[in-house]
Amino acid sequence: MSKIRNSEFANPGKNPGGGRTVSRFLTGFVVTLFFAPFSFGAPELSEFMADNRYALDDEDGDSEDWIELHNPGRSPVSLGGYFLTDDPLDLTKWQIPAFTLSSGEHLVVFASGKDRTDQVGEWHTNFRLARNGEYLAPVAPDGASLITEFSAYPFQP
Repeated sequence: MSKIRNSEFANPGKNPGGGRTVSRFLTGFVVTLFFAPFSFGAPELSEFMADNRYALDDEDGDSEDWIELHNPGRSPVSLGGYFLTDDPLDLTKWQIPAFTLSSGEHLVVFASGKDRTDQVGEWHTNFRLARNGEYLAPVAPDGASLITEFSAYPFQP
């Protein structure tokens, strides 16, 4: 499976998206978030980048926006049925495919508007993130309970 996982960032110089090194990752502005998950066993939104120019390329070689999910718990978490959205009026905008995130593991989902959920390739939401800030939320499988909510994240230069 070619999902981008935290172990792929452990080797400096190795970038799953192309020839750019991990050190360039630091040249982009990253909003890092440390929020308690909605409930025990829920994934958390740990980081996102709304103006990715140099940090990470997708499988097409494009520098797309991205969202990182993290399992802070001690047990694996099934992501199937959770949602990501950039619209407070459409909490089920993009459903995360069935996938198990191991304890301590991270997963990158590109926010490119390409809408891809192929189990073999990278995942892409059906929306992009606005550089100047907008709504962003991961949503529980019930389609109504917010895990974390950002009514307007800050501008990302």
